[in-house]
Amino acid sequence: MACFLNSGRRKPCKDSVGGTRKIYFANYGTIGDITYDVDGESILSINENSPNANMVLYVYDIKGNADLVQNITTSKANGTTIFEQVLSVTFTKLTKGDNEELKSMVHASPYAFVEDFRGNVVLVGLENGLDVTEGNSSTGRDMEDLNGYTMTLTSKETCFANFFTDFNTWLNSGIPSIGGNRNSGAFKDRVLLDGGIVESLECIVQE
Repeated sequence: MACFLNSGRRKPCKDSVGGTRKIYFANYGTIGDITYDVDGESILSINENSPNANMVLYVYDIKGNADLVQNITTSKANGTTIFEQVLSVTFTKLTKGDNEELKSMVHASPYAFVEDFRGNVVLVGLENGLDVTEGNSSTGRDMEDLNGYTMTLTSKETCFANFFTDFNTWLNSGIPSIGGNRNSGAFKDRVLLDGGIVESLECIVQE
């Protein structure tokens, strides 16, 4: 198979910004049917933009404390190319609840929908999920130091992380989510249904 370039690229305007706003984690294996654009580079919909009974999004408000780097490794001798997707995240403030949840993340291999400050959303770890490859928790030495966690999650994939061009439509179709500022009410309702008392009060404070 011959591989050819199809277009050039002009220098863009100086109107871009860097940084990550939010990360939406989901358990591996819960994504259903995906519809791609004609080039296969962008996701148009997941389950035709309808909820999946098995999927819950776990929302982390990052606001600049994350970085997604995609490293390309090609071997001409072996005829192989991989795209290593590396998500580095800092979670501020040590808590017992975060200890428990982040330990679960270490043992799992989640997907991550990463939203940047330009409103772009990409799906990371689609084929193989993300694995925590290193991390730590730290109290900090001085009062102005980080009291929190740092984690690096990595996935080896066959392409760049796909842009999800209509992410908000899918998100607003009724996908349940827990955490973050968007709809902690969904978490509150869920806890109340489970008979929780203390946890539900914490959810009210979050709102």
